Order: sequence, then C-alpha cells, then structure tokens
Amino acid sequence: MRAFFALEIPPDVRHEAAAAGAELAQRVGGFRVTREENLHVTIAFLGEIAETAAQPLAAMLADACRKRGPFSMQLGGAGWFPPRGAPSVAWIGARAGEQPAVELARAAAEIAAAAGIATDGREPHVHATIARARGPRCDQAALAAWKRRWDARDCGPAFEVGRVVLFESVLAPGGSVYTERASAPLR
Repeated sequence: MRAFFALEIPPDVRHEAAAAGAELAQRVGGFRVTREENLHVTIAFLGEIAETAAQPLAAMLADACRKRGPFSMQLGGAGWFPPRGAPSVAWIGARAGEQPAVELARAAAEIAAAAGIATDGREPHVHATIARARGPRCDQAALAAWKRRWDARDCGPAFEVGRVVLFESVLAPGGSVYTERASAPLR
C-alpha cells in the first residue's frame, strides 16, 4: 500500500487553502488543484509499504507521539517546488507551529528508517500541497503575483494539532483517495 504520515487540517482552514489553489489555477493556469477533502500536512511520505507494516508503524508512531504535546499551527505563506525552474507543486506553508511539526517529521523519518523504509532524506518543509503542475510551463509573472498575494495572507485561523495520522493513498483518475489506517494522539 502507498502510505504517509500527516497532520490533519480542519475544514475551515482546508477551505481557505483550497481557495488559494483555485485562485492559482484560475490566474496562472496549468495546475491541477488538490481536492479540498484531501488537504493535509504531510510529515513523512513512506511510499509503497507492505500491508503488514501498517500496525507496527502505528505502534512506533504512538510511542513517538506520547513524548510530544499538542501544538497550535497557523497556515500561511505560499510557494512552489522546486524553488527554481518549472514548478511541479504549489503549497501553503506554516506561519506558526512549524518547529513542532518539523520535530514530528524527523521522528516520523526515524520511525520509517527503523522499519527499513527509506524516506527522501531532505530537511522537512512544513506545507500543505494545494496544486500540482500539469506540465513544465506556466505564466511565471502570474505565478509570482499569486505568491505575493498568498504570502501576505493567513490561510484560515490557527488550529490545534492533536494527533498524527497514518494514511493510505490510492491513486485514482479523479485524484488520490486517502484512508486513515491508524492515528496517534499527541499527549
């Protein structure tokens, strides 16, 4: 199964982030917007794992989460990956709560490594992916204008992050379908 660890985003904040994606697609073009119900903050993408790995990963996640308390997060700021060249992903970042989320991402990478699962090894960048590029070209001036507009805005109110979720991702023609396989509360 294809899996990842993530932080959930409440509906009102997802709605605001989806608006950023819709505006990007309308003003810039060439982007496929992430469905609103799929918006989340990935802390570790695990890739393809065995079905039998889900429960052991969930148990290790629960152990790591017991050592950390809930925290407040505020989404805001915007950008894209890669930072140079043609964008492939547009995102909304974290204005507050980035450090505890980065610490969770590092813990998730350690959990994956302990389970023999390789992650990309990059330093975590806390964000919600709001759109993916459909091709290698887009209107760079319009993209920069969109970024300036959303960099200056908060994306909904601050919210409490109280758990980490292990999601399964099934790729489908209309977009990925995410199913919660396990979760661990932050204590």
